Amino acid sequence: MRTLRTVGDCRQARLLLGAVALLAPLGGLMAPSARAADPGDWPALVAMFEQRGLKVVVDAPRCQERDLFGFYERSQRRIIVCPRGNRRETLLHEGWHGVQAVCLRGRPLLPKEVLDRGLTARDRRDLDRLYGPTAWNREAEARVMASLQLSAYRTWLEAACGPLDGPSTTHPAAGPQSLGISQPAAGPPSGRGGSAAGGGP
Repeated sequence: MRTLRTVGDCRQARLLLGAVALLAPLGGLMAPSARAADPGDWPALVAMFEQRGLKVVVDAPRCQERDLFGFYERSQRRIIVCPRGNRRETLLHEGWHGVQAVCLRGRPLLPKEVLDRGLTARDRRDLDRLYGPTAWNREAEARVMASLQLSAYRTWLEAACGPLDGPSTTHPAAGPQSLGISQPAAGPPSGRGGSAAGGGP
């Protein structure tokens, strides 16, 4: 076992422990409970975003577009959830686009290794077909986030935005670098289900 001898060694060890602690919730990737719609938790999910300055709207004129499940309206800080499909998953996905815009200011949070583990084969095909290199990472991040168990999602939400009782909910004091998370290349995302015109950061 190696002895920590310098301040740099101690700092490196703390960053490693922080990264491990943050990555632990990803053991819940793709859990069936994350994909199941539970209407009973809808108010709590809406509150989770609205307490951070994002407005959740169910239905909008654009929801008439075929195969559109939702989108994020960056200029209004609005998460639009269309009345079709798995609304819970759509809220978590589009809500993450809001987090990317408001809290992360366009920077990705999840390392590439986490994205690689969390994407399904279908997600990869859709991402490669529908999104260019500049949009791929953030859209992939929103898809992975929507597949997490809610407890893991909340952990990452606090890592991105800071805790609700912290100094700021729109610009966290502890960004991804201070949490020991490496930064993958970034690109602007769009919402799931054909919401490319709807926004993303």
